Amino acid sequence: MVAVVVDEGEWLRKAAVPGRIRGIGVELYTRALAEPTRASATLSRGLREARALHSAERRFVGDRLMTLVRTGRGLAMALGTSDPLHVWLASLVRSGLDAALVSELDLSGLLPAWDALAPTPAERLRWHHDLPEGFVDRLLAELGEVDALAWATATDDRAPLEVRVNTSRTTLEATLAALAREGITATPQGGRALRIEIGRGVEASEPFRAGWLEVQDLGSQRLGDLVEGPPTTVLDLCAGAGGKSLQLADAGHGVVACDPRPSALDELTRRAHRSGLSITCLRAADGDHPTLRGRTFGAVLVDAPCTGSGTWRRQPAGRWRWSLEAEARAVTRQRELLEGAARFVRPGGVLVYGTCAVLQAEDEDIAAAFPAPGFVRERVWRTWTHRDGTDSFFGAVFRRSG
Repeated sequence: MVAVVVDEGEWLRKAAVPGRIRGIGVELYTRALAEPTRASATLSRGLREARALHSAERRFVGDRLMTLVRTGRGLAMALGTSDPLHVWLASLVRSGLDAALVSELDLSGLLPAWDALAPTPAERLRWHHDLPEGFVDRLLAELGEVDALAWATATDDRAPLEVRVNTSRTTLEATLAALAREGITATPQGGRALRIEIGRGVEASEPFRAGWLEVQDLGSQRLGDLVEGPPTTVLDLCAGAGGKSLQLADAGHGVVACDPRPSALDELTRRAHRSGLSITCLRAADGDHPTLRGRTFGAVLVDAPCTGSGTWRRQPAGRWRWSLEAEARAVTRQRELLEGAARFVRPGGVLVYGTCAVLQAEDEDIAAAFPAPGFVRERVWRTWTHRDGTDSFFGAVFRRSG
C-alpha cells in the first residue's frame, strides 16, 4: 500500500471548508472557551472521542487547537469578534491559507490587523503569544525584552518527544538499535536522554513495552540529575505519576514516593512494574505517613506543585489557568513543602527543590527565603526553553551540615 502524503496547504484547505475537520475543531474550541481552566482536559477528551476523524486528521485538529490556544485571543482582537468559527478560519489564514479561499467572511485585512496589535513588546506577548497580563510585565522585568520574546516564541513551538533509557535494563546503544529496527530515529541528548526525531509511535514499540524507555522531558531529567553522588535513600515528596522517582530508582537509589492521589500512585506502580524497578509508594501529603515518622534520607526531592509556566510549550492551555491568585496559592504551598521537607534530610544529605515555573516568585525567591538552620545552598540551576530546547525548569540544592 502506498501512503498518501497530504501537504500542509492541502490540510489548511480541508480545514477551511465545511466538513468533519472544521466542524469538530470549532466545536472543541468552543467547549474549551466555555471552561478555560479545564481547557486541556476538554480538548484531550474531545479529541479521544472524535471517532469521525482518522488518526492523521485527529493529529491535525489537535495541532490546530493548540495553535488557537496560543494565538486565539489575539486573532479575536484583530477580527473584532470572538466567534469560534471566525477565529478558526483566521488561524488557518495566519498559518498560510489564501484568505480568498475563505468564503464566509473577508479576511484580506487580517494579517495587517494582527501586526498592528503588537506595537510594544508587552502587547506582543499578550496578543501574539496569549500570555496573561499579570505575567507579562514581570516576565519582561525579570528576563528583559529580548529573552522574554525569545522564550515566548520558543514556548509556542510544538514540544519534541524525549525519553529516558532505563540503563538498569539495557544500554543507550542497544536502545537506539532497537528503535531503528522499528523505523524510529532518536538522537542522544546526553546522559540517558534521547530525542525522538522520526517516528513518534514510541509507546507502541517493543523497547517501550519491554521497559527500556520512559517518556520524560529532558528538563525534567536534568532536574532529577540534581540528586547526585552514589546511590542513597531518596524521598520524593511530590511524586505524582513518578517520572523522577523512576529515574532515581533506575540510577540505583532506594526511592520512597509520596503522593496523596491514589490514581497517581497506581500509575507509578504500573510504570515501575513495567520497568522492573522497586519503589515504595505511600499515599501521603507532605510526607505525613506513619512509616516516615522520625526517618531521614540521604536526599529529599521536592518537585513542588506550581503554576507550570515552564511547560506551556507542552500544555499551552496552562496559560489560561494562570492568575496572580493561583501563583500566590502556589507560593504558599511551596514554602510549606520546602520547610516541611527539611526534617527528612539526614546530616550530610541534600534537599532538592524544583519547579517547572519561570517567574522568580516560585523559584529564586523561595530558595532565597528557605535556608533553615543547618542548611547551606550549594547550587541554583535552570533550563530555558529558548536557550536549552527543553521545558523551563528551576532547581536549588541545599545540603544539611554533617
